[in-house]
Amino acid sequence: QVQVAKSELGVAQAELKAAPEGEKAGLQVQVAKAEVGVAEAKRDAAPEGEKAGLQVQVAKAEVGVAEAKRDAAPEGEKAGLQVQVAKSELGVAQAELKAAPEGEKAGLQVQVAKSELGVAQAELKAAPEGEK
Repeated sequence: QVQVAKSELGVAQAELKAAPEGEKAGLQVQVAKAEVGVAEAKRDAAPEGEKAGLQVQVAKAEVGVAEAKRDAAPEGEKAGLQVQVAKSELGVAQAELKAAPEGEKAGLQVQVAKSELGVAQAELKAAPEGEK
């Protein structure tokens, strides 16, 4: 499954490289999604004790998808998609917290809280004026 995911990533990267400039943003989303597929396949194939650490890689790849979607979107949709980027970054912080040894959890809990604040700030920015 990891090899299949890597092959799909290779195809997406080749299509991105060959695409005209105006089509690259949309294809970047496909590359990012393929990177998530590789990370998920590696996580799923790993022994149980390694899955939490590999979930961090999945979460980071999901940030890449959210960022690519935001970057490819029309200007008027970017604020709403920034909320998804912030939520993905929160997912990374939560995955790192879950995978960390006990002695490192307090510092990572601060990162989770900061990421939660980032989500709230992005939601506020994206909200219609009447809802702020």
